[in-house]
Amino acid sequence: MSSHVQVLVPKLNVEIDEQIVDLVLAFNEIGVVQTISSCQGNPGIIGEGGSYGHICFQDRTNPHSYIALAHVVFAIMWQPFRAEWDDFCVSVDAVERGYQAWFRFRNERIGRALEIVNTDPNILLYRL
Repeated sequence: MSSHVQVLVPKLNVEIDEQIVDLVLAFNEIGVVQTISSCQGNPGIIGEGGSYGHICFQDRTNPHSYIALAHVVFAIMWQPFRAEWDDFCVSVDAVERGYQAWFRFRNERIGRALEIVNTDPNILLYRL
């Protein structure tokens, strides 16, 4: 159970932590992405009360497809976030039910993440 304030997002029919609603909605417009988990994290020093936030997503058309998900992570998202790698991280994991991609971020940088997603030409090219 999350201790963060959550809001119901009718478009996704799910409750999302209040601080990342716009970011999650933006992510769900990138290619085949479908969010399956998210958390806004907590501000502060990581390990001393602070924690990374995350958006975990998979290919909405085929959760067992690595190719489309890897394209979103490594061809679309990695480049605009790599310059600020201390604050952001993207990865793809193999799990029992297919593949999941993770976007992790420092809570204090939610606004910057949204700015990148809304202005980067490479990401905008793939937004639906």
